[in-house]
Amino acid sequence: MNVARLTTRGRVTIPKAMRDAVNLAQGDLLGFEMKQGCVVIYKVKTLTAGYASSVPRMLDEWGSPEDEEAWRHL
Repeated sequence: MNVARLTTRGRVTIPKAMRDAVNLAQGDLLGFEMKQGCVVIYKVKTLTAGYASSVPRMLDEWGSPEDEEAWRHL
């Protein structure tokens, strides 16, 4: 079992053996989920170029002048 201490700011160091086992490196994104009362941490895979390029098209529906006016003051 690997053990790490949570700091007052909510930070924890993932033990090196575990980082090495899943090829974690500085700057990697981590995801967190709750499963059966446990926190599961996993490495987030980078977005594919196809998905990343499709995001702006998905958001086009909110690009009308009326939408721009509604969001301008936020």
